[in-house]
Amino acid sequence: MAEMALPKISKGVLAYLISIAALGCAEYFKLEKLEWIALVMSIIASLSLVITLAAYSYDYCKNKK
Repeated sequence: MAEMALPKISKGVLAYLISIAALGCAEYFKLEKLEWIALVMSIIASLSLVITLAAYSYDYCKNKK
């Protein structure tokens, strides 16, 4: 029987997933402080992902030529 391998996830994506999960839990359980913390964390993680994606895309296009 073949073993299932865990997918490789970058730290930025993991931080984004945790922040979105925390934001969802905070809204569901009406935890105001956690909601603000998770909101700030998710904004930072989102910006990090966008910047990383832009840098990788730029580098890919530059090296493609």
